[in-house]
Amino acid sequence: MENQPDDKREQNIDFVNKEKIKIVIQTQTHRVIGMYYKREEIRLMDSLKNDEHIIPITDAKVYSNTVSTERYKTKFIAIYRDHIIWAVSASDFIVEN
Repeated sequence: MENQPDDKREQNIDFVNKEKIKIVIQTQTHRVIGMYYKREEIRLMDSLKNDEHIIPITDAKVYSNTVSTERYKTKFIAIYRDHIIWAVSASDFIVEN
């Protein structure tokens, strides 16, 4: 029996390197903070402007717009792209008091 490769990159499968980034997304009613996977060679905003209508976010925390308290957490949330008002990498997001 042949050795089976454990890594998908070793198989005959198209593999896309992705970068995991923490993102802040603002909608009309909520702010979502979680992890987003984008292609390494593409900027965040270009990645969000692709043809996909759903933006997948993992390890998400959802906050209300009116109160800055956490409403709920979820391992996965799908956000409809047309509902996004703005989005930014969490590393660039600074809250001043």
